[in-house]
Amino acid sequence: MMFFVFSDNKCAWPIKDAQNRAEREEVFSTRWPRYNAKVISSHGTYREAVNRSEAITNGSADTEVSDSAR
Repeated sequence: MMFFVFSDNKCAWPIKDAQNRAEREEVFSTRWPRYNAKVISSHGTYREAVNRSEAITNGSADTEVSDSAR
């Protein structure tokens, strides 16, 4: 599973949204997938955001993630 950590210290889910891409008339490319992102947490520092994304990736934050995904 992949997560984005933005420069403004936010963790985000990658979300493929074919309908949204179609509305923007983006051409399909097999080389690079394109993602939208849903912010799932904000942090005071970049390191905190990285730590949070690592916790999500290794499964130690499973219940919190499942709650935020609803």
